[in-house]
Amino acid sequence: MELLKKEITGRSGPTPNQVSWTPAEGYLPMRHVVTGHRLGGAVALAVGVPWLFYAVQFLIEEHQRTGPVWGLLLLSPLALGGLAVTLFGLSQFIYREETVIDAETVRWTRHGLMGSKAWQEPLSRYLGVLKDYQYRSGHVPSDSGSTMYNSHMEYMLTLHHDDPSKRVRLYESQNSMIYPPEEWNRLWAYYATLFRLPVLEGSREGIISSSVEDLATPLLAKVSEGTIKVPEVALDRPRLPAGLSLHREDDLWVITLKPIGHIWKTALLLVMAIAVLGIGAVFYIVPRSLPPFLIMLAFAGTLLAGVVLHIVSVARRFRHPDQVAVDTKALWYRTWDRRRGWDTRSFPIADIVRIVLRAESAYYSTGEQVVVEGRGGKLEFGAALTDRARQRLRDLLLYLAVTSTVENSNVPAGVRAVR
Repeated sequence: MELLKKEITGRSGPTPNQVSWTPAEGYLPMRHVVTGHRLGGAVALAVGVPWLFYAVQFLIEEHQRTGPVWGLLLLSPLALGGLAVTLFGLSQFIYREETVIDAETVRWTRHGLMGSKAWQEPLSRYLGVLKDYQYRSGHVPSDSGSTMYNSHMEYMLTLHHDDPSKRVRLYESQNSMIYPPEEWNRLWAYYATLFRLPVLEGSREGIISSSVEDLATPLLAKVSEGTIKVPEVALDRPRLPAGLSLHREDDLWVITLKPIGHIWKTALLLVMAIAVLGIGAVFYIVPRSLPPFLIMLAFAGTLLAGVVLHIVSVARRFRHPDQVAVDTKALWYRTWDRRRGWDTRSFPIADIVRIVLRAESAYYSTGEQVVVEGRGGKLEFGAALTDRARQRLRDLLLYLAVTSTVENSNVPAGVRAVR
């Protein structure tokens, strides 16, 4: 029972940073050293040295007894195997890789059995500190000796350079619960400040660069300074793509998000079910084989049941679509829950920092969404829209968030000029 519980729950939180720097927390100069696996090297030497000694002794004795014959060449891999194991063990004691980052440069050296390599790069040539994550899945061995399925997220911070060989991994952590560690975001800004470099994030447009100060600078201030350009939208003729609609309710501009993207999933399931039925019919008609036809029929029936359930789910979403609203003071988002009804959240427009398109690490399976970041948290929505609709929704929210506050006396004059 204890083993079963361990396999189900997995890790309860993120692992510590797997890239250990000296001194800790990245005080300059930072030093990271990787050495060979000494224990593995000792075991390899304990096996390889006797192996190599007796293999060579045997070959010498055979050569003295029979002379140079072709049969000895067939036995030479025996000695080469011992030599390879011995060299591997020796390499684990010789290998040393060191990365040093000071206020001006990044230095990297590596010493190994095959020689030494080194390079040095000015810190100013690095583009910034990149925050990235990846989803990993696979089978790993368990304590009982069997294998079990394991999936987790890997969270990384990298000192980013145009040359991939000069990129430096600053932070790496794993988390089976999918939610990012708190220090991932904290160290992201900390390292960028320490190195006097921008913070970098990946997006559909490529890598986005911004200063650490921009992470907390309000959206309206960025627009006023000209660092963010607001797209023009004709609210009387917005020309919205399928899945979006805009209307006015009192002092609110309300955008309705219909899950048009889910329709394509329903169509895909239906096409798959028809294809499976067609394959089953071929099995039944051509070779007159009933068992394959029944298997295909059962599989197609399962797909069709999935189509029906998906249609029911999409129909419910269409009856209660998500909505985003903007007035002169706040941005509102509401979504429908069958048990609790409408769930409504909001951000004061003055507290909004960014409105971007991004795939959130905690919701990687939903794909890209519109993310509204504020000082008190963030909102994510729009996963069920098409790519074009999400882009248009982001542009529309940027425009409304800025222009709807024109009458607000607290808005900077530069923002008023946008309209």
